[in-house]
Amino acid sequence: MPPRSPLLWNERKHDPMSTSTTTAAEQPTRRRRVVGLLAAGAVIACAGAAGTSALFTDQEVVSDNTFAAGTFDLTANQPDPKIELPNMLPGDSADFDVVVGNGGTLELRYSVEGAFSAITEGGQNLGETLDLEVTDADGTVLFDGTAASLTQLVGDKAEGPQAGDRVLGAAQTETLNFKVTYPEDSDNTFAGADASLTLTLDAEQTANNG
Repeated sequence: MPPRSPLLWNERKHDPMSTSTTTAAEQPTRRRRVVGLLAAGAVIACAGAAGTSALFTDQEVVSDNTFAAGTFDLTANQPDPKIELPNMLPGDSADFDVVVGNGGTLELRYSVEGAFSAITEGGQNLGETLDLEVTDADGTVLFDGTAASLTQLVGDKAEGPQAGDRVLGAAQTETLNFKVTYPEDSDNTFAGADASLTLTLDAEQTANNG
């Protein structure tokens, strides 16, 4: 029998104390596996970088757009001096002016209500017989009648444009005259009676309101 080839013996010999089971034939396979994993990691890294690519951006701000509500201010002066007629007789009359103004920046329309009421508690209301006349600066009669109870004298305070409503632009004024007359044909029914006249003015905006 021919002797064993030393070369073949060397290929198969191994260290009985070694725990490694890797053969020379397996080492290239492991290297290929490691290289493959590294290549896959590089592909993932490149894909992540592509997802965060830079963009050109710009921004402009449009500012200084301001808004402010208009003002609304109806004014009416108190008669000075106040009208006081303590001893009226049939046929007597007295009148006074009320200056109505718009102290705001918005156009308005207004109405006037009025009512006589007894001054003396439990007393008779002289306003039941007094005649009240309202005119504007041109002398146009806006109301002529009695106002023993709350009465619409000029226009109507109902919302929206109403017949007789007065319109004032911003910063405008006008004068209304109120004349109270004790009718000449009155008898002694109201002797000793008294009355106080209260006027109420209501205003509303005209824009976007009918």
